[in-house]
Amino acid sequence: SRHEELCNKIGIAEALVGYGRVALVENRNARAARLFAAAELLRAQVGAPLSMREHERCDREVAALRAALMDDEFDAEFASGKTMTEEQAIAYALESADKK
Repeated sequence: SRHEELCNKIGIAEALVGYGRVALVENRNARAARLFAAAELLRAQVGAPLSMREHERCDREVAALRAALMDDEFDAEFASGKTMTEEQAIAYALESADKK
């Protein structure tokens, strides 16, 4: 059903954020930026905004990424994440999850 599809996409977006948070902790900032952007795109596509609390947390994390990367690099990585299809984002999250 449409409801199940939306719930699945929201779950995928949440998982992408989770992978992004792991990358952030591991200081893999370019990867984190891509994953946060891909999650943001997926949420926007299904019209599922973050809660205020989660939005504030993501804003802080993205600000930390922007501070850790040079602006041009952050912008390029974030833009790259925004162009990923859902399938590409999942594959990216999974393929590089075990690479340090």
